[in-house]
This record gives sequence, C-alpha cells and structure tokens, in this order.
Amino acid sequence: VETMEKRFGSARRVWVVDRGIASEKNIAYLKERKQSYLVGTPRSQLSQFEAELCTKDWHKVRDAVEVKTIQRDGETYVLARSTQRRLKERAIRRRQLLGWHGDLKRLAARVSNGHLKNADKVMEQVGRLRERWPAASKFAQVEVSRDDRGSATRVTLRYDRMKLRAALGRDGAYLLLSDQTDWTAEQLWSTYMQLPRAEEAFRSMKSHL
Repeated sequence: VETMEKRFGSARRVWVVDRGIASEKNIAYLKERKQSYLVGTPRSQLSQFEAELCTKDWHKVRDAVEVKTIQRDGETYVLARSTQRRLKERAIRRRQLLGWHGDLKRLAARVSNGHLKNADKVMEQVGRLRERWPAASKFAQVEVSRDDRGSATRVTLRYDRMKLRAALGRDGAYLLLSDQTDWTAEQLWSTYMQLPRAEEAFRSMKSHL
C-alpha cells in the first residue's frame, strides 16, 4: 500500500487479495488506511451461508459459473459456484470415501475374525486411516466394541449424513468479501478473477526463466 502511494499518490484503491493473506489484521489495516478490499474468505465460512446456497436467485456470469450477493453488516459477500469445480471436488471426495470405507471394512473384518484383538492397536489403526483419508473420515464415527477382558470384538462405522449432505451442498462453491456495497455480483466476481490471471502470468514468466 505504501509503495503504491509513493509511486502513484494517495487514493482509495480496491485491493484484491486471496485468502492466503486476507487475515483480519490485514483487512483492518486496509480499513485504517481508507482502502477498499475484495478478498477470498476461508472455506469454513461457507457453512454460514447454507440457506443461501439452496435458493434459486443465482446470476450466471459464465456457462459454468453462477454468483449472488448477500449484504451483511455493511459488507458484501459474493457467493459463487462453479460446475467444473463441483465435479472436481466431488470426485476427490468420492475417492476419499471409497478408500476410507474399504480400508475400515477390511480392518473390521480382521477384528471380527479374531485376527486382531488388541483394542489399543485397533484404535491406532483407525487413527492411521483417519490420517490417510482425512476428507472422508471427518464425516464418520468409529466405535470399537470390547469384551470383558478388554479385547476388541467389533468395529462399527456410522456416518453423519446431515454433515455429509451439507458438505455436498458446498461443493464447487466459494465466498468473496468486499466493502463495495454498490457493485453487482458480476462486477465483484470478474474483478476478483483478475487475481488468478495475474498469478498465471507470473507462473508463465517463471517457467520461461
């Protein structure tokens, strides 16, 4: 900000920032300097807009991209969703779910057949599988049943279907935030899309070097 002001003078500029540096501290700094902002938000914030994800008031800005704006606390949120992004995220989740379910099913078979009786080792194996399949295991609860001697007798898997359904509803969606309350959803989205184009240009320059 200071460099731009030295080179081109003071002005209220719109700073387009990706979620990697769009911290509360940095946004507060921009506000302090009377600068505007258009930033990407953490994916976790999408859970606050599940109701808006289900409504039909979307505006198409490209063949596979739809957007809408939501006004909250004097700021504008841009909710966007991409068909291509949704397909990619669901394919990743499907691979994770199939891998997690298959591995856990094999572990449960070892326990039920009596090939693995040490309950602590069973829990250790479950922990390793959670590390291997994090995108799928977060939707599941695993219980290890024990007999009177403390040996493992059964592994039970139960999915949180509501949580999984909500995640499926967020697939392909992302959220932007701006203080520009008079811009349309399309203006905000197309402005933010300049950022990945600039990043792509830098990558191209580096690859040639």
